[in-house]
Amino acid sequence: MEAHAELQTATEHYPLLMAEPRLLLYYPFAIYFFVSPEHPELAEALERGLSRAYTDGSFMTLFEQHPQIRASLPVLQQPRLRLELANPDLTESTLALPDHYWYPGTRP
Repeated sequence: MEAHAELQTATEHYPLLMAEPRLLLYYPFAIYFFVSPEHPELAEALERGLSRAYTDGSFMTLFEQHPQIRASLPVLQQPRLRLELANPDLTESTLALPDHYWYPGTRP
């Protein structure tokens, strides 16, 4: 996903820049919302809403409609040799997240 976005923004300055067509670098990471401990009701509302959105599929629908992700998915679905890079900063709690919170094929 990131390579495609970089290509879109950098080709003006680097017209010969291209993505390697046979390789895919995979680096697992998670994205979190952080809320002040002074606002537990906001944290609960976010957690409840995101959980419902995951359950009914609306989160993934919205996620896949993001312009950067929508443009990257066809490229990522092409056959490539996947080189997996370890992420030593993933915590035990991140690794314990249920499978449905990871995009298909990206669980570390």
